[in-house]
Amino acid sequence: MTEEGSLSVKQQRFLTALLATDNIGVAARTAGISERTAHRCLKLPEFQAELKAARKVMDDEQWAETMQQLKDAVPRALDTLKRHTSAKSVKATSGTQIRSAMFLIEKTIEMDQLAELKVQIDELKQLLLERGDL
Repeated sequence: MTEEGSLSVKQQRFLTALLATDNIGVAARTAGISERTAHRCLKLPEFQAELKAARKVMDDEQWAETMQQLKDAVPRALDTLKRHTSAKSVKATSGTQIRSAMFLIEKTIEMDQLAELKVQIDELKQLLLERGDL
């Protein structure tokens, strides 16, 4: 630990490696520390707080990436739906394609609603923290 209470360079390297591998032994070797030191780091409240914050950022980034991928796929789903609802003769696979397109659209809407709820929950948590109620 440094005087300011932040993580040391080696602890920061260990944190970064741990986020990348999620394996304590590999992360310790990557950071240039012993596995015993790594386990001691994991017990430090400051390290736990940094690890939790970093994992939250990673989760938020993965969530945003997944949402973007789904949103990018919606136009194709809509094209599939349009193509098969206006076709004069429908092949056996068109029903499956249509159900898939509808599923994708429904799930995208649901995920977008969940994302909005997540933002609202985070805002409420922050307000509670600021008031000292959490």
